[in-house]
Amino acid sequence: MQKGLNVMANPSILYSISEANRELEKWTPNITEDQELPQKILNAIEADTEGTICGSADDYHNLASEYARKGFYAMAATIAVAGASRYTYNIDLLADIIKYSCDSQRWNNCKKAYERLCTMNKKLWNWRAFTFSINYLIDRCSTEELLVREVTYNEALALSKEYKESSLQDERAWVAEAELFLMENEVEKAIQTLVDGVAQVGVAPQCCVKLSDIYLKRGEYENVIKYSAIGARATAQEQPSASIAYLYYVSALAKDALIHQAAREQDNGTVDGFCNHDAVNDALIDYEIAEKIFLIKHQSSYLQTIRARRIILQKKSGIVAEGNIEEESTPKSRTDNDLLRQLHLLSQIIDSNNDMA
Repeated sequence: MQKGLNVMANPSILYSISEANRELEKWTPNITEDQELPQKILNAIEADTEGTICGSADDYHNLASEYARKGFYAMAATIAVAGASRYTYNIDLLADIIKYSCDSQRWNNCKKAYERLCTMNKKLWNWRAFTFSINYLIDRCSTEELLVREVTYNEALALSKEYKESSLQDERAWVAEAELFLMENEVEKAIQTLVDGVAQVGVAPQCCVKLSDIYLKRGEYENVIKYSAIGARATAQEQPSASIAYLYYVSALAKDALIHQAAREQDNGTVDGFCNHDAVNDALIDYEIAEKIFLIKHQSSYLQTIRARRIILQKKSGIVAEGNIEEESTPKSRTDNDLLRQLHLLSQIIDSNNDMA
């Protein structure tokens, strides 16, 4: 058995929450001999009624987050509850309880943590408290009858406005309000909120992603291109809050759609549509960038669509393909190799978890 795991066999010798976090970080169910480690850690913490296991509020928060990263949301909620029993009004732990209890459908935990948060001054709340509380209220809306739902929805909307007022430079406040408008099919209000968010915050890639999605569904392709470009520029930071690959992907889809639209509308002899090779190449480049970054990040959700759309553009335009992506495990040229290396370096600064904590 690996060194350190014996500690977890006996709850009485678990000395600290940070120790438990280190053990769990190393734990992988496919390679670790002790398949029950997450449960043993949890049992040790729950058995500590005397508070002999040392740990700060941040230690409990980090351990709960580690459980969630490994997909143990109910256990993550239990860890957060244990931490909040010691650090009664810690914002992060109360927010963690709401988040992970929602994920594991432990609604009573959510209710208690939310009510405790609401006794505190909103000036003390952080993005986790606002975002997870609003998401909790949204979840409640989906289970309540019409009159009760209206009250809950208005509560969530009021909370989103408080979020904006307290954190004008946090784009998540604007996204949260826009999501609430979209729930009620108030699309124009959602768009205006997100546009205002981009103007107010400046660097707001999440707002740009949401705007691009809305405009793509509405067929407003020029606006998709506009906001995907603004969003891609906004991801030029060490820890961007949105996927640059996805922004290039929606940009490519919009450019692709405009090419098809122009091809239907063109008269004989024009250079619009598929005859406009500059436009086609522009779309193909966006597809290529998105595809390669998705591959580097091991994200395959959009690859089939990208490859199908590239084939259509290449065949319709007569542009000769330089080779498909499956053949590029060994790059054909120094130029391709340099591009892959640059994209790999770029991917290292991209926070793959968007969305959505």
